[in-house]
Amino acid sequence: MEITFSPIENKILQLFSRGHFDEGMELFDSSFTAEKPPTYDFILKCFTELNRLGKNPEAFRFMTRVSTLVQRHPEVIRMLEMARRIHYDTLIVQANAVMDGARQKLQVFAETLQGADALQRERIEKENRKTLEDLYRQALQIFQQAHEVSPRALGALTGMFRCHKELRNQKEADELAALIDEVYKEESGTKPEAEGEDGRPAKSPEDKADLPPMPEPADIKSVMADLEIEMRRIQGMFDENRTTDALAALDLLLLGNPQFIPGLLLKARVLTARREFRPAQRLIEEAVKIDSRNPKVEEARIEFLENKFKLLVAGASEFLNHGLRLGSALGRSFFEQALSCLNQALEICPTDVNLLDQRYTCLIYLERMEDAREARKALYMVAPQYIATFERENRSSLCFLAGFAYRGDAAALEDFRTLRREWFVPTASGRAFLAWYCRHSPGWVATAHRSGLPSWLPRLCLAPLRLLGSCLSRQRRRTYRRSHPTR
Repeated sequence: MEITFSPIENKILQLFSRGHFDEGMELFDSSFTAEKPPTYDFILKCFTELNRLGKNPEAFRFMTRVSTLVQRHPEVIRMLEMARRIHYDTLIVQANAVMDGARQKLQVFAETLQGADALQRERIEKENRKTLEDLYRQALQIFQQAHEVSPRALGALTGMFRCHKELRNQKEADELAALIDEVYKEESGTKPEAEGEDGRPAKSPEDKADLPPMPEPADIKSVMADLEIEMRRIQGMFDENRTTDALAALDLLLLGNPQFIPGLLLKARVLTARREFRPAQRLIEEAVKIDSRNPKVEEARIEFLENKFKLLVAGASEFLNHGLRLGSALGRSFFEQALSCLNQALEICPTDVNLLDQRYTCLIYLERMEDAREARKALYMVAPQYIATFERENRSSLCFLAGFAYRGDAAALEDFRTLRREWFVPTASGRAFLAWYCRHSPGWVATAHRSGLPSWLPRLCLAPLRLLGSCLSRQRRRTYRRSHPTR
């Protein structure tokens, strides 16, 4: 027998069929109440029509509203659960499609990283991370909608968990992990007769089969085993000094597992070995944010600082020695590189006397006298009795020959030091002469020792310079006494 509907019911059906769902729901809400509920045939017709048009979210909204007006009707309950599953499954499929798109992007990004240098890699990683985060946020929104539809469904919960992990929302990921564990235990041990949270019967085994399954512990262990195998392979590359290959493999691994701490720490070690300290330090900081209580993270941070310090100290000494051999003019670039290494090393250990001493020497040869005075002040604040290398007897200008000629005569050596400070160091030509002298005078002294040259001969040659230094010393003492009169 053909079922006929009232004019109002036909009007609601027409609005639903034409895509005016909100208007149809307004008319439905104004026409029906709990005291005057809609008929079952009309409900079935609306539900069938919405599903025929592919309006799954609208069908679920409609049945949710109907369930508040028609209670304890088994067919209405069945249609509501069917609408819930259809809407839920549709959302899960959409979210998984976005996640698949993110995985495809990962593969493309991994290919673009091959052959890129450090600066290009950093720029590409930044751009890629932003693109991936947008996709993960989009998927998260869809998973959250599915979670609202079915709050205890594992598919939505695990999807949200994955998105939060990728977005590095550790707090939310931990909360979801606890909830997933709780639901998983319930799904494994709940009796079929048990009631759900809304008082209705719990889902049957057939209903549970419609939900995406929870990952098995064996699957999780398999993923971790694959990561461990890949890490051993990359570690082998690093041990063989194939840092470029190791870095490319780590880039690919971390694109898919951005919070994998062993991968972050190994990449930091590779970058440190390549003396790319800034990106290495950023990776260490990222690992600290993920798990600040992990002892391996703290060990890696200390190891990074130690390795960085050793490499910087060795580099500074090498550059400084090159600069001293070439002199202030030709060795300027070496002094600048040594100064850069020293500044970074002093950030790690700001009271290291040797580093402060070398920094003072570099600034002198770079003719940055104001900075040199500040460096000397910093050196003497750490070690007041310390004599800088530039001023020490066996390293300071005029003390090679003077030390040979005036052995044991401290007053004479002090006159030459005064001459160096007051006359040579303040001028560019004087500093150039000192650099030339430091390169050649050790050889002259060695020749004098081998040939048995008497010390009075170099004294005779150096007498005018000593006289000038002595005069400068007396002038300094007179100036000091006038500025500091005794009482």
